Amino acid sequence: MRIKTKLIVGISMLFIFSVSMGILAVIENKKTQVSYNNVLKNREDVRYYLKNIQYRIVGISNDERAYLLTGDNQFKDETEKKITDIKEYLSIIKGRGLNPDEREAISNLENGIHAFLAVSTVVKNTYEKDKHKALQLHLTDERDVRKKTMDPTINKAVELIDKHTAMDLDKINKSNFVTNAILRTLVPVSVIFGLIVMILLLRSIKPLELLQNEFKAIANGDLTQPLDIKSKDEIGELSRSVNAMIENLRSAISTINNSSHQVSAAAEELLTSSEHTHQATEHITITIEELASGTDKQVQSVEETSQIVDEMSSRVQQISIRTQDVSTTATHALEKAMEGNQAIQTTIQQMNSISETVEGFTQKIKELGERSNEIGEIVEVITSIAGQTNLLALNAAIEAARAGEQGKGFAVVADEVRKLAEQSAQSSEQIARLITGIQVDTNAAVISTENVTKEVEEGIHVVHITGEYFKQIENEIDQVANQIKDVSDSVRQISLGTDQVVYSINTVTGVAEVAASRTQSVSAATKEQFVSIDDIISAATSLSKMSENLQTLIERFKV
Repeated sequence: MRIKTKLIVGISMLFIFSVSMGILAVIENKKTQVSYNNVLKNREDVRYYLKNIQYRIVGISNDERAYLLTGDNQFKDETEKKITDIKEYLSIIKGRGLNPDEREAISNLENGIHAFLAVSTVVKNTYEKDKHKALQLHLTDERDVRKKTMDPTINKAVELIDKHTAMDLDKINKSNFVTNAILRTLVPVSVIFGLIVMILLLRSIKPLELLQNEFKAIANGDLTQPLDIKSKDEIGELSRSVNAMIENLRSAISTINNSSHQVSAAAEELLTSSEHTHQATEHITITIEELASGTDKQVQSVEETSQIVDEMSSRVQQISIRTQDVSTTATHALEKAMEGNQAIQTTIQQMNSISETVEGFTQKIKELGERSNEIGEIVEVITSIAGQTNLLALNAAIEAARAGEQGKGFAVVADEVRKLAEQSAQSSEQIARLITGIQVDTNAAVISTENVTKEVEEGIHVVHITGEYFKQIENEIDQVANQIKDVSDSVRQISLGTDQVVYSINTVTGVAEVAASRTQSVSAATKEQFVSIDDIISAATSLSKMSENLQTLIERFKV
């Protein structure tokens, strides 16, 4: 967005803002007027209710006087209604917005009303006893309270409200007049001021167009057109600074043009010298690389020989370690064979003990089978007795039935005996089945123990044979251990000789590596010099191209 457009937009926004503020102020002023009208209405309502309270008090006094003169309760009821109205009016008045003076006046009025109503109550209560005294109190005490207290208090409250209303009305009128006058003056002044500022700003930014055109010319390379702006503000200072910049650019471009020609010539000379040096360095590099290659092959051969001897020495050391391990293992194997022989002897003793235990267990199981057979015979006897008992109980029941009433008790007993006999028979059958199962299991256990006995005997035989084998193994391991000790001693002597050969070859390898390292260092330095010369040639070429580009750029400017 152009500066001119920005200024127009900004000033227009200022103008719109000023007008908007004026409109908002007028609206707020009207709202204030409405709020004040509400306050005035509240005070008018308070004044209205105060007058109604005054009228109700006069009405109470009149109704009370009529009641005292006539004794008609209708007048008494009217006084109660007016008292209710007074309390309602007081409640409404307290709910209105009042200032402290007005609240104090209403509080005094409320106290006076309480005093008046208290005297009125005394008058009504006295009427029942002494009508003359009641009428006298009404015409004296109650009248004094109403005339000297109530009426002045109500009139004072009404005057106070009228006074505050007049003061507030005068104040708001003055405020509205001043506000409206200010608004009527402020809005036109703001509009006129905005227009004047806009015109002055538009006139003051005209030189910026000249500056813009000048910068476009400079961007196109034209340095022959200085600015002619003589104002003394910031734009004038900017134009003078631009003229100074143009002059400095002209001087700098002339100097750069001369220097670029000199740099171009120097770059050509540097490029020629660098090419000659490059060729000489290339011959030196080839010769040193051939020398380094021969040295590397010599070092490689020595390293291969050293590696072979190292491997041989390592293998000899491994053989020595392995023979020592085998010797130690053979010793441990001999100890384990002796321990195994002892374990075999212990196993033989344990197998004999197991055989004796199994034989005793077999004998016990056979005795258990015999006892089971005896229990089976006893169960058969119990079953037979239960059957006979059942028959006897049946006969007894038959005899009891024949006996009639005298045999009922006996029939009950006979029935219980029969049930017990049946339960005994059932239990005997269950026991018989269990005994039969035990006998079958016992026979199977006897067969199993006999098989175990046979296997234990075979195990004892096998363990005896194993013990003989362990004795043979013990003798052979002893012989192997002695032979391994002889081999280990021989391997130690070979290892010592191999270590001496490795030391000698390592010495030769170190000398060869130093020579190869020196040759490689010389070769690397030559290569680095070769690379540096290439960099110099590249830099000289780039410098020459940069000089040409610089001259091309300088030719774009008109000085």
